[in-house]
Amino acid sequence: MTTANTQSLTHAGIIRKANAVAKAQKAVMAVISAKWLMHMVRTHRSRRQLAQLSDHLLADIGLTEAQRQAEILKPFWKTRGQGR
Repeated sequence: MTTANTQSLTHAGIIRKANAVAKAQKAVMAVISAKWLMHMVRTHRSRRQLAQLSDHLLADIGLTEAQRQAEILKPFWKTRGQGR
C-alpha cells in the first residue's frame, strides 16, 4: 500500500469515527433534553398544586404563606432553592 492510500484510509476512518461520535452526542442531548423537559413539567405541576393548598394543608406541611408565594412565583426553570 502506498502512503497516499494509507493516508486516505486513515482519513476515512477518522471521518467515520467523528460521524459516529457526533451521532452519539446527538442521542445523548436528546435524552438530556427529554429529562429536562419532564423535570420542568413536574416542577410546574407541583407549584400549581402548592398554590391550590388550603391554609390548613399548608400548615400541615410546615410552610408559611410567604414561603408558598416565594415558591409559586419562581419561573419554571428555577428549582432547588434558586431565588427569583
